[in-house]
This record gives sequence, C-alpha cells and structure tokens, in this order.
Amino acid sequence: MKSRSAGGRFSIAITFTCCVVIGIDQFLTSRQTRATEPTQTNLDEQYTKIIHPLVAKYCLDCHSTKAKKGHLDLERFKSASDVRRDLEPWPALIEQIEAGEMPPKEKPQPSTGEKTQLVAWARDLLAAEAKPVWAIRGPCRCGD
Repeated sequence: MKSRSAGGRFSIAITFTCCVVIGIDQFLTSRQTRATEPTQTNLDEQYTKIIHPLVAKYCLDCHSTKAKKGHLDLERFKSASDVRRDLEPWPALIEQIEAGEMPPKEKPQPSTGEKTQLVAWARDLLAAEAKPVWAIRGPCRCGD
C-alpha cells in the first residue's frame, strides 16, 4: 500500500513540476514577444529612415499629390503620424505589393528586402493602431 501512495505522490509531483515549467516557458515566451513588438517610436523612426524614402523612390511617380493615379496620393504621408490619420489605403498597398502588382513591371522595382520592409512596417503599424471594439465603444451591456 505504501508504494501506491508514494507512486501517487510522485505522479502529482511530476505533474506539478511540468505545469510550473510550462508556465515559466509561457511567461518567458510572452515577454520575448512583447519585447520585439514595435513601439510607436520605432515605427515613426522606421517610417522616416526607411519607409518614406522607399515610397518616394518607387511610388511617387504615379501616386503623388499631382499624379494621383488610381486616386491614390501617397505623397501626403510625410510622417507616420500622417499615416495614422488615414490607414485606409495601407491594406490595399500591402496586398498589391505582395501580389507583385505594384510597382508596375515597367517601373523600377524594389528589392525583395525592400518589399519585405515596407510590408512588415505597414502590417506592424496597422496592428499597433487596431483597437478592440470595447476600447472604442466601451464594454458590451447585453440586454440593454
């Protein structure tokens, strides 16, 4: 009988240890993920140093304030703050770059790395700007 009881305690100890290890792993993983998430300052700096020059180089021939091809003016986005004020064109921009539709084949093409930087930055900004519905409207009051 004693061996069964000891075996039961051993099993509980193993289960507890596994739960602790998994919990620590989850905690450390979530901290690492949060540490690598872009901050508003990082996104602003990236826009100024990397993204705006890429947009100027590859997009503004057709999508400037003057040309406005496809009714799209990317020249008005002089800073990340300007982008935050109008996020609407950015999902389509991501989609067209990933599909290889933009820039058009006859225009100078960004490198794969430049495309990756532009798309990643746009995704990060859109994710950072996304707000849960309850943060905008407040908590749901079902039955009201």
